[in-house]
Amino acid sequence: MCPTLRNTLLAAAVAAVLAAGLWWFNYIPDDAYIGMRYARNVAEGEGLVFNPGERVEGYTNFLWIMILAAAAKAGVPLVGGSRALSLLFSAGTLLLAWIACDSILTEKERSLSGRGVAAVAPLILAASTPFVTWALSGTEIPLFTFLLTAGMLLLLTGRGPRPVFAVFAVLTLVRPEGAAWYLLAGALLVVRGERPRRVAAEGMLTAALLLAPYLIWKFLYFGSVLPNTFYAKTGAPAVQFRNGAGYTIRFAAWYIWLPAAALFFLGG
Repeated sequence: MCPTLRNTLLAAAVAAVLAAGLWWFNYIPDDAYIGMRYARNVAEGEGLVFNPGERVEGYTNFLWIMILAAAAKAGVPLVGGSRALSLLFSAGTLLLAWIACDSILTEKERSLSGRGVAAVAPLILAASTPFVTWALSGTEIPLFTFLLTAGMLLLLTGRGPRPVFAVFAVLTLVRPEGAAWYLLAGALLVVRGERPRRVAAEGMLTAALLLAPYLIWKFLYFGSVLPNTFYAKTGAPAVQFRNGAGYTIRFAAWYIWLPAAALFFLGG
């Protein structure tokens, strides 16, 4: 089979799996409408507010709201536009998963199995319930996943620190959890790099240029660096630990088969 036909069929298979999942998990969560309301008010000149005149940071997806606000300003319907963007970034993540899987294949593996074996990654991802659940949600999750995958791909392929730090800085503007990934990526670059001090300096410089101005603006605009949702959803440390541990255990139990399968194939 010629490579073009093979890749076309594999891409069609990935699309079919994704389409089946989207047909089943076709919904918009309430959080999506919170972001849309903020975006609409920005587009209408009311500012970054949920209710006009009340500066309360009731969101954790700044960059996504700005993207939606720009779309609304251009006349794009918020519901349809946000869902289309979610689907676009989800498709982009599948493509990046394909590229990442292909990048770790050796020439011998490619000659034995063909590059089409890299389609296993997007096929598994397209069949993943959490991935499909958010793929058409109109939320920032697909954008966050796309940028996280792009950043990890840059790390995997040995790119320099500047593009890696830039991607993870943008990721932090999408959701605050991106800061943890920024620090992790920085640590990996420092350990791997030949000039750890220079890499660390570039990481701090990128944060100062891209993230510090945003945090300063937040404090001046809202009067706090942390969002209102942080204060509303946090409680006693013991309760937080219990809830977090339960979430982690459920996640691990659901996906325990993935590392087991990886070890099986690596052992074979």
